Amino acid sequence: MADRLRGQGSPYLREHSKDLVDWYPWGEEAFKAAKERDSPVFLSIGYSSCHWCHRMQHDCFMDEEVAGLMNRYFINVLVDREERPDIDSYFIKLSFMMTGTAGWPLNVIMTYDLKPFFAASYLPKHSAYGMRGMMELIPIIISLWRSRRNELIAYGNSLISAISKSEQTEHAEAGDCSSEALSQLTSSFDKMHGGFGKAPKFPDYPALLLLLSYGKVDMVEKTLYEMFNGGIFDQLEYGFHRYSTDESWGIPHFEKMLYDQSLSMLVYADAYRATGNGELARCVDLLFRYVNGRLLSDEGGFYSSEDSDSEGEEGKYYLLTDEQISSLPLNLQEYARRNLLIRFNEGYIIRGARGAREGEMCIEMLRKARTGRERPKLDTKILTDWNSLAAAAMAFAGSVLGREDMIDEAKGVFEFLRRNMLSDGTLKHCYVDGRATVDAFLEDHAYMMWAAIELYQSTLEISYLKTAIELLNLVNENFKNDGGPFYRNKVGSNPRVIETEDLVLPSGNSVMLYNMFRLYLITGSETIKDQYEKLERSLKSYACENPSAHAFFYYVKRIYSKDPKRIILVGRLEEALKFARRLSQLYVPEASVIFRDSENPEIDSISSFTKDYRDRSGSCTAYVCGNGYCSRPLTSPQELVFYFKEKSSQQSI
Repeated sequence: MADRLRGQGSPYLREHSKDLVDWYPWGEEAFKAAKERDSPVFLSIGYSSCHWCHRMQHDCFMDEEVAGLMNRYFINVLVDREERPDIDSYFIKLSFMMTGTAGWPLNVIMTYDLKPFFAASYLPKHSAYGMRGMMELIPIIISLWRSRRNELIAYGNSLISAISKSEQTEHAEAGDCSSEALSQLTSSFDKMHGGFGKAPKFPDYPALLLLLSYGKVDMVEKTLYEMFNGGIFDQLEYGFHRYSTDESWGIPHFEKMLYDQSLSMLVYADAYRATGNGELARCVDLLFRYVNGRLLSDEGGFYSSEDSDSEGEEGKYYLLTDEQISSLPLNLQEYARRNLLIRFNEGYIIRGARGAREGEMCIEMLRKARTGRERPKLDTKILTDWNSLAAAAMAFAGSVLGREDMIDEAKGVFEFLRRNMLSDGTLKHCYVDGRATVDAFLEDHAYMMWAAIELYQSTLEISYLKTAIELLNLVNENFKNDGGPFYRNKVGSNPRVIETEDLVLPSGNSVMLYNMFRLYLITGSETIKDQYEKLERSLKSYACENPSAHAFFYYVKRIYSKDPKRIILVGRLEEALKFARRLSQLYVPEASVIFRDSENPEIDSISSFTKDYRDRSGSCTAYVCGNGYCSRPLTSPQELVFYFKEKSSQQSI
C-alpha cells in the first residue's frame, strides 16, 4: 500500500498516513486511478481538531476489516477542509441537498468525475443507534454500483445541476431584504441565554455586528455576557471553544479555533465602544492572552486550532474531577458547586462568576489543577485568511482599547503574511514546515485586505493601503465572475465554487464588499465605487433567499446607508495618531480615516480627496466630510469627539 500522505503539507493528512486505508490526496492521480479501475471514489473531509474525525479514524480507517473493504472497492481520497475550503464548501452544499444535514467528517461517495450519490457524517464500523455502519454500507453501495449505476449517475447529475442552478449569476433582481434579516434575527433571539435559536448554539458574530449597527445593544450585550460567563469560554486558560451543545452556552464542543478568537476579539471590542461595558474589554484582553500564549508560532504566524481531544478523550484536558473540586476550602467548595460547576460526563465544566470574589478565588485555585495534564495538540497550519482576520481584529481592538501591544502584534502577523505568503503577485493559503502551499482563495485575499485597511486605520502607514489596493487588483484578476459574486477559487479550479452566506465566518464576497466600501471612502475612486455597486447588486438576490444567513452583507449595507464619513487628518503622524485613536473609541462604523502628512503628502497620489486640505498653524487638523459637506477645521482630538457627539445628539432630536 502506497503512503501518499506522509509528505503532504497538511498535518491532518499526515496524521492519517498511519491508517490502513490506501488514501490519496485530492488530485488528478486519484480520479485517474478511479477511472482506470472503474471504481467509485470515497471522499472523506475533516480537520485536525475534530473529535468525530478522530473517532472515525479509530473506528474505521485503522480497522483491518473496514479498511480492507474500502481498499478493495473504492479509490479513497482524504481532504483537510481547512487546507481546501473550496472543496469542503462544495460538498457541504451537496450533502445538504442529499440529506438535509452536513458535518465533519463529511463522507461522500461519487464517480471519478465528481458525481455524488451518497453523503454522511460520522459512520461507525457496524450499524448502531440509527446509523448505518461501514461494514453494512459498503456492500450495499457496491451492489448498487454494479446493478443500478445509471440511476446513481443520473442522481449525481441532478445534484450537480441543482447546485449549478443555485449559483448561476443571472438571479432575478431582488429588493432590499434588510428588514427581513433584522426580523429573522430578533425573532430567533434567545431572551434567556442570548444568541439565536436552540441547541447546538454557535456564536453568530456577523449577526451581532448587524444588531449593533441597528442599536440593538441589549441583545448584543446579553449574548456576549452569557458567552463570556458560560462553559463555552475556558474560564481557566481563556479562549472560546467552537460552539455550545446546549442552549445556555454551558457544555462546549471543545476545539478552539483561531477564527473564533479573532472574531470574538473584534465583536467584543466593537460592543465595548458602543456600550462602555468594561467586562467586554476584559474579555478582549483574555482572548489576546490566549492567542498569544497558545497559538503564536515562533515564526510570527498563528496556528489554526487546538484539538478537542487529549489522551484519546474529548475534553479530558478541560474537565475538573470531584477530587480537584474537593481540594478547595470547604466554603469555596460549596460556592463552586452551587454557582460554577456544570456536570459533564465524569467531570465538571466551570462557568464564570464575574464580579464575585469567591468565584474568582475558585478559578484561581482550580487553574493549577491542569498542571501536568497532557494538553490537546495544535494544528500547526498557518492559514492566510484566519491570520489576516486575527491581524484585523487585533489592530481594531488595539485602537479601541488603546493597546499598542495588540497593534504591534497585528503588524507582526501581517508582516509574516507579506513576507511568506505574498510574492510576485501571487498569494498562498497555507504555511506549514517553512513553506507556503496551495494557491490562495477569495477569503485569503479578502481577509488580508481587511487586515491591511484596519492596520492603515490604526497606524496611518500608507504601505498598508498600498497592499490593500494590490490585493483588490489580484481579486479582480483571479476570481471575477461577470455579472455575479466572486468565485471562491481561481479560474481553472474544479469544482468552481461561489459562497455568499455569512455563517460562522463572513463570506469572502461580503468582506470584499466591506473592503470596497472602505477603500472608496479612503481613495474616492469611482472605479472602486462602481465595483461596490455591482457586487452589492449581485449579492442582493442571494441574500434575499436567506436574509439572516447574510448578516455581514446587510451590516455593510447598513453602515453604507448611514451617511459614510471621511475623516481627513492633516499634520504630523504622531499627532494624527492621537486623533485616530480617539475616534476609534467612538461607535462610528461608517467612518474611515485618511492621513495626509504635511511634509510628505504621498497619500495625494492615492486619494482624490486630500490635496486641498492643510493643517492649521502647524497643528494637526481634522476635517469630517460626508455626502456634500465638510466640517470646520478641528484642531484637537477633543474637538473631534465633541463634533461627533454633537451630531449624534442632533440626529436623536
